[in-house]
Amino acid sequence: MSESTTPPDSLEELAAADPTPWRRLSLRMVPAALIRAVLGLIPAAIAYFLLGDTGTGSLIALGIGALSLLGPVGYVLRYLRFRYRIVGGELQVTSGLATRTVQRIPLHRIRTVDISAKPVLRIFSLALLTIGTGQQVESGAGALSLDAIRAHEAAQLRAELLAGARRAAEARGETTAPIDDAAQVAAAASGADAPSAAAAIPAPDEDRSVAHALGPQAQTGDVGTPAAEPAPPGERTVLRMDWTWLRYRLFSAWTVVVPMIIIGFAFQFGPLIGIEPETWFDWFFTSVIGAVPPVVWVAALVVAVLVIGGIGGSLQFIEAWWGYRLVHEPEGRYLVRRGLLTTRSLTIDPERLRGVTLTEALTTRLLRGATLAPIVTGISMAQQMSESGAMTPTTSRTASTRLAEALLGEPVLAQERLAPGWLVAHPPVARRRIVVRYQLWNLLLAIALGAAWWFWSWTPWLLVAPAALAVLLVPAALANGRTLGHRIHEGSLTARRGFFWRRTDVVQLRGISGAHVTQSVLQRRLGLASVVATTAAGEKHYTVVDVALGTAAELAAQLGGPQFAEEPELLLATGAAGPERPHPSGTGQHGTLLTDG
Repeated sequence: MSESTTPPDSLEELAAADPTPWRRLSLRMVPAALIRAVLGLIPAAIAYFLLGDTGTGSLIALGIGALSLLGPVGYVLRYLRFRYRIVGGELQVTSGLATRTVQRIPLHRIRTVDISAKPVLRIFSLALLTIGTGQQVESGAGALSLDAIRAHEAAQLRAELLAGARRAAEARGETTAPIDDAAQVAAAASGADAPSAAAAIPAPDEDRSVAHALGPQAQTGDVGTPAAEPAPPGERTVLRMDWTWLRYRLFSAWTVVVPMIIIGFAFQFGPLIGIEPETWFDWFFTSVIGAVPPVVWVAALVVAVLVIGGIGGSLQFIEAWWGYRLVHEPEGRYLVRRGLLTTRSLTIDPERLRGVTLTEALTTRLLRGATLAPIVTGISMAQQMSESGAMTPTTSRTASTRLAEALLGEPVLAQERLAPGWLVAHPPVARRRIVVRYQLWNLLLAIALGAAWWFWSWTPWLLVAPAALAVLLVPAALANGRTLGHRIHEGSLTARRGFFWRRTDVVQLRGISGAHVTQSVLQRRLGLASVVATTAAGEKHYTVVDVALGTAAELAAQLGGPQFAEEPELLLATGAAGPERPHPSGTGQHGTLLTDG
């Protein structure tokens, strides 16, 4: 993002160079700031209530109140000096009181324009518009926020910026052509810098479409979901909410997290309203556990956790994904809209797609569900790891695989590709290593529970858990070893691992900038290694774990450089570097060394 600080006379010269008027934020931000200030005083009131009317308590409450007002006051002052406009193929923004800052962002560098609105902004029909340029994605500094603009103006500005960005990119010759002919397909398969297959989605008047690729989901979300209202001209609905997806959230981590949060709040704030959680727990452990069989009270606890966690997880899912729609815009981008209290939108540029990641928790997999996440360049790591950057909720596996096919233009997650025998299996010693690793974690659990029984007189029945797990973890580890695999096929690296939390990564070779091989002490003794493919997209690195040393060298040679195919054992022993070589894409990128990890 181009950013510079200029004196006032230079700013006047900038304004004089073009008479286009500057735009301002909405004055409605003032009452919005007042509501934020009132809400910000709530922690101060709680502190005063807890600490009482003492000198120290009053000072702490006063300090919290003063700090809570700094944000709303700065929010209002921002209105006085914040201006923006679109001029000469760039977005110009001026801000600052003491120090005046001018930001000039060429439109061709704009990658995403997202809109969100928290409840306070929605009260006044305002929105927050975030513009991403794809730079400094680790810290998220490559994003510019226009806070408190009217909701309809935010939608218009988003369309204006994206249209201008596309025209500017076309003028610079940066558009991406579809992969249509055999030469381009061959180039993509060999790792050449071919355009993304996702960009090959046809124009609205052609027969092929994202809706066609997804089948019935394009019109009805998933089985049983009624068709929605007609989309705007040229906009196609790819996927919409199916409330049967709620079942996946009911059997997720929220089922355990929500009860723990409730118990924590009960212990922290219960005494303030006359509730003594310690008394309840003492009664439970002395009366209930001693009066009923263990099977009964354990079953009652499990049911209570499932009910409380299920309700909490459902409420969170409804708030986050209410009104979910994934649409394909006429310009080629994908747009996600969702949210009940806080509305959110997310823009995905298919030209920046470099693959997908499919994750399947054990409970979700048993229910035939999965979560698909795009691997995209130009999105900050914070957004990549948060739910605000999610393209879909946990959906049916069928919907996820069809969406991946629509995004990348090929059936990268088709069942036949992930069936036994298609992926390159890892050696048997890798499976034995998984068994040992699972049992080591179980041994640590047994030691911890044994110590609790010995030192704190916990019930010895708890030791039944590691004894049962010692048996159950063996088939789990073997299943993990059977699904472990990788393959390079048609210009993409596919890697799969995990049992309790299985993930399948499909990364296009054109997005991989290099590779390195790591070995732990145990891997070195077993003749295994892990290959890490580095990329500028997504999580920045994707790992193929526990492959034979010779296979690791061959795989790293395909991903990072031919030096890995030459005496891999010597490279591991000495850490010597091989010669640099151009990346298959021809961009001059090169692989890295084999290292001990």
